[in-house]
Amino acid sequence: MTKRIEKNSLILRSRNVSQRISLVDTAFEHPTPDYRPGHLLVVPGVDTIPKGWRLVSNFDAGGSDVSVIVRVDEEALAPSSLRHPSIASDFHVHSGHSLTDTYVNSGIEGWPGNLANIFIGEFGEPAWVDRRTHAQDTVPGSPMSIRWERRDLLARTNIDAFQSLTITEGGPPPRVSEQASEGMIDTLTHLMLFSENALARGDGGKGAEVILWSIWPSLNGLSDRPEWSDLGNFRACLPEYGRSFRYLADYATWKIHQNHKALSPEWRIWIIPGHAWMARIYDDILGSAVPGLTKIDDLFQDDIHLNPIGEYAASLLVFTMLYQIDARTLNYMPSPDTIAPELDAYLKRVAWEVVKLEEAAGLGGMANSDKAFDPALHGDPLG
Repeated sequence: MTKRIEKNSLILRSRNVSQRISLVDTAFEHPTPDYRPGHLLVVPGVDTIPKGWRLVSNFDAGGSDVSVIVRVDEEALAPSSLRHPSIASDFHVHSGHSLTDTYVNSGIEGWPGNLANIFIGEFGEPAWVDRRTHAQDTVPGSPMSIRWERRDLLARTNIDAFQSLTITEGGPPPRVSEQASEGMIDTLTHLMLFSENALARGDGGKGAEVILWSIWPSLNGLSDRPEWSDLGNFRACLPEYGRSFRYLADYATWKIHQNHKALSPEWRIWIIPGHAWMARIYDDILGSAVPGLTKIDDLFQDDIHLNPIGEYAASLLVFTMLYQIDARTLNYMPSPDTIAPELDAYLKRVAWEVVKLEEAAGLGGMANSDKAFDPALHGDPLG
């Protein structure tokens, strides 16, 4: 069904075409149970998706909010396809490199930082339990393997104190086409080690969820990396980055279920879609749709690290993904002297729209829902 949905909705996801759709044309399209799975409807934008339907895309049509929804079968509606939102009392550990510093420690308005300010604005200061609410395990420039060897880091040694592990790999990630490469084997091995550890010991032995952060390449592109040179530039690499991280998540999910036959079918590794978020902003900037930004470099301090505006935007993405709260409704509003209200509104809207659309984020979206790893095709890279 996924391939049919993607084929039928290709034109609808194109901004230039989508904006020409008139609400008059869709006024009489009402979602009912009579439609067969895979049927697409274009409807006025809705906050709540009707039962039996999923969101495929959302866009602005001449000032009106428009949604594309698809009829899904009962199997697709199973609880296993949706992630349970984090709650205020959950403790999260973020294992990574400069990325985790970007959204955990950094703050456009100083201490305690963007993520803390957003959290406190929503749940109140008493709910913020020092750094245990969002703790970071940062080793600059590190792959997972280095962080696994560091026994002083929380994500390995103290995972029992946390309900959630968010983790990423160093860049560039191994490509799906290089599944037997040393880099792929190393990354899969250590993602499995972290995942098994989180499942066995996380949350006091009840198991912590695992969320994988997909990242982005250097603004200079990857023409100097042989395995990526066929793509080269920054924007062209982003979908392939997404495929790589989806492959990692799909493989580890499959392997964990192979190792734990009694594990609930709901268990999977989710993805914070950093690649899709960056692609959306890049394309919006090209379309002059981002207030105050004229090029993607405006989010960066160098070719790879985000500047204060980019750091704040990344914090919005993480918070929105974890707590499944529409960022447009957040109580936290940064000072207009720091970020213009129009840009703040845009960043919040994009954070919500991206996580709402991406299937691997677990909010019911259907974008990029095809699995990247299939054991029938790929076998087991780890044997």
